Amino acid sequence: MKAPDQDGHRRMRPSELLGPLNPVERQNAPEWLYLVGDVGLLRPRPRVSIVGTRKPSKEGLSRASRLARDLVG
Repeated sequence: MKAPDQDGHRRMRPSELLGPLNPVERQNAPEWLYLVGDVGLLRPRPRVSIVGTRKPSKEGLSRASRLARDLVG
């Protein structure tokens, strides 16, 4: 992991954050991830990402919002 710059930004390779990548992940992962904040919050606990579209439907927004609330507790 690279030391933070003057604005607190860091960059790290996906494998540094996630561990060894499988062949599909290696093929599709970006070369670098750019991070701000406490990197320690990203590991080692389980984590979930909610990925969607740039043009969500009202129902899609509602479902994503409900899922996020349920996951946070």
